[in-house]
Amino acid sequence: MRPGVMGRGKSVGAGPYRMPAWTEKGERIRRLFEACAEQGWFNGRLLVAKDGEPIADVTAGWADRYRRRRLTADTMFNVASVGKTFTAAAVLLLVQEGRLRLDEPIDRWFPELPWRGAAIRQLLAHTSGIPNYIPLVRKGLIETPKERTVQADNAGLLRNICEAQPEPDFPPGERNCYSNTGYMLLAMLIEKVADVPFHDFLERRIFRPCGFARLTECRHSDRAERLADYAVGHWIREDGEAVPPHTVPGWEFVWYLDAIQGDGNVHASAAELLRWDRVLRTEELLGRAALGEAYRPARLNDGSSARNGLGWFVADDSRRGRKVSHAGYWPGYSAEFDRWLDRDIVVIYMSNEEREGSHELRNRMMRETERILFEA
Repeated sequence: MRPGVMGRGKSVGAGPYRMPAWTEKGERIRRLFEACAEQGWFNGRLLVAKDGEPIADVTAGWADRYRRRRLTADTMFNVASVGKTFTAAAVLLLVQEGRLRLDEPIDRWFPELPWRGAAIRQLLAHTSGIPNYIPLVRKGLIETPKERTVQADNAGLLRNICEAQPEPDFPPGERNCYSNTGYMLLAMLIEKVADVPFHDFLERRIFRPCGFARLTECRHSDRAERLADYAVGHWIREDGEAVPPHTVPGWEFVWYLDAIQGDGNVHASAAELLRWDRVLRTEELLGRAALGEAYRPARLNDGSSARNGLGWFVADDSRRGRKVSHAGYWPGYSAEFDRWLDRDIVVIYMSNEEREGSHELRNRMMRETERILFEA
């Protein structure tokens, strides 16, 4: 095994010993990811757990190519949109306490919004019709500074959106369309209701009470100060050189938008995401009613089901059972957090390296992992 690739678990022996089924599945998944790392297709962390116990655990590659620092099992990654699961939990916590109602319109709290009638639950489920701010910024439809010396914050970006008056994508509840703007607004809603900054609410009400020692929400400029073992995001060019993602043509927006809260910017180790699964599974933070809302497919106006619950993508398979999941992507990072509720299986994928074709490679690795887990 080459340096920088660390696997855990026993190897299959040559004698008559037969591994228990889940141990054997974990061993096969570990070998898969180690082989991908050897080929340069995987730089990151992979953790698979059954009944809360790891069965496959792989750490491979660089935390910081520029300083030649290796990843460790405890390295903190930007998990991008996986952070939406924490924003959704924060909203549901306020609902559980009677301080918010899921069916009240967001414009009751933000009368300046150019859109009317979208309920809080529709923002959580991506059925609000509120347009996603990232394409608006990239197309130049929202005013942004010519000199990228100041990062956007939620309030400033919302002002620019309101000034631009973009049309809704569709009437609330008409269909399902992913919107980071909705989660940015939810972070601002939490601040209004709780009367504390969004970061502080997460720290005081979720991270610390639930026993997360290092899990945090922070912007790019604070990472070096807050995080000792942090995975730096890389884009690998065709010549093999690693460059910062915001220097890649077409990705100039990355630095400017890297301080927006609510739709991402949570930083976690693989072990802490596994802890998040246990917190939710044991109803340590949210009760059964709140979790039922989170894991139930949202209902559209025509009575059909959306693919989202409140903060989660949801699916139900007659053989594999209920799956709730969230993927995360931000240039230089990708993450996946898959939970099979009825089987108590968790798959956590985190990477801080991208190159041409890396998304398809990730999808293939995750599909193969799922196939191994559920084959007879």
